Amino acid sequence: MSKQYPSQVLKIQETDNGNMMNSESYIHYFTRLMLMCTSLIKWENLPEGIPERYIEKSLFTNGKLAFVNNEDSTGFSILKCEGYSELNLYDEPIKWLCYSDNMYMQDYNTEDIEIIRNNKHEIATLFLIRHGLERICNLDRTIDKNLWYQRNLAIIKSTDETIMTNKNLMQQYDQNNFIAYGKKDLELKDNIDKLSFDIPFIADKLEDIKDRKWNELLNMLGINSANTSKKERLITDEANANNQLIELSADVLLAERQLAVERINKRWGLNIKVSLRNAKEPESNGGDDDGDIHN
Repeated sequence: MSKQYPSQVLKIQETDNGNMMNSESYIHYFTRLMLMCTSLIKWENLPEGIPERYIEKSLFTNGKLAFVNNEDSTGFSILKCEGYSELNLYDEPIKWLCYSDNMYMQDYNTEDIEIIRNNKHEIATLFLIRHGLERICNLDRTIDKNLWYQRNLAIIKSTDETIMTNKNLMQQYDQNNFIAYGKKDLELKDNIDKLSFDIPFIADKLEDIKDRKWNELLNMLGINSANTSKKERLITDEANANNQLIELSADVLLAERQLAVERINKRWGLNIKVSLRNAKEPESNGGDDDGDIHN
C-alpha cells in the first residue's frame, strides 16, 4: 500500500464564494468612504459647465487638478494634470500636461494655470485610506468566519433502509414543523452525533475593534464619528483633543482648496467659494461640573 501524504488526503482551496465575499466587503467599505469623502467639501459659484462632483471625485483619485482658461475655445475648465520637464527653484514643474478622460490633452506652462491640490503633497485620498480600509475588511471577514464556525454540524447515522426516513425528518425540522410522524420502532437518540470546531466566540470583541478602526479612519479624513462603543467616561480634555484632530484633518483637505480658489479668483476676477459642507459653530461640550462627558 502506497504512502499517502497530507496534500493527497486533504486539498484546501479558497472557494469562489470566499473570494466574492472578500471583494464585496472591500467594495462596500470603499464605496461608503468614497461617498463621504467626496461630499465633505462644498464649492460655490463655479463657472458654468464645471461640476462640483467632478472636482472632488478627481481629487479623491488623482490628488491634483489644473484650473485653466482657454479664452479662444473652451473657456474655464478644470482638468487632470501631471507635471513634467525640469523643476523650478521651489520643486514645482515648469510645464504641465493637462488632460481629461475623453482623450483631450494640452500642454501648459506653470504661470498659465492654477493647481488645485487635495493636500500639500498632492496625495490622493484613495491612497490615504487604503491601509486602514484593508484592515477593516480583514476584521469584517474574520467576524463572518468566527460566526460561521459557531455552527454545529448534525450527523445522523443511518442504514440504507432508514436514510430516507431520516432525511424526511430533517426536512420537517428545517421547515420549523413541531410535529413529525414515524414508525414505532424509529430510534434516533443513539444515532445522532455532531461535529463542532470548538472555536471560541470572539466576534463581539472583533466588532469593537472594527468600530474603533472605522472611527479612526473617519477622523483621519476629518469626519466626526461618535465612538458609541466606548464605555468608559470620556474626559473633556480627551474629547477636545479628538475634536482638534478632526478639525486639523479637515483643514488638510480644505486649506489647499482655499489657497487655489484665492489665486483663481484674483487672476480671473471670479467669486468661487469653497468650504466644509457641514461646518458647525463650536458647541458646549455638555459636560458635568466635574469636567467629564458621559456616554
